[in-house]
Amino acid sequence: MINYGHTHEVYASEETDTGAVWLDGKPVYRQTVTFGAVSAGGQQGVSLGLGAGLDTVVSLRGMAVLADANYVIPLPMAQSSDAYAYWLQIYEAATEPKIGLFAGSGAGISSAFAVIEYTKK
Repeated sequence: MINYGHTHEVYASEETDTGAVWLDGKPVYRQTVTFGAVSAGGQQGVSLGLGAGLDTVVSLRGMAVLADANYVIPLPMAQSSDAYAYWLQIYEAATEPKIGLFAGSGAGISSAFAVIEYTKK
């Protein structure tokens, strides 16, 4: 096992150096973003505040609470019906990267968070 020098994981809304190093030798950073309510079939975006500095997205994951059913689901979540598919994506990656949260048409989201790990240019 490789020890990258960190003794605990930090999840914060501010950019945090994880102590890990990516394949190209660049440090890996982490940010946690939160989302408010998203209506069924809707979307919400949160800027990472990196400008054009995003290089490699190492991981993107999260959790959401469905508004109508009080279920906690992993993000992304795929279903056999598009109505109950929920996902995260990065858009405007080259200019001002944002994490987008998308809700299926079957149920909205009352709250959610996403954790992104990345390297910078």
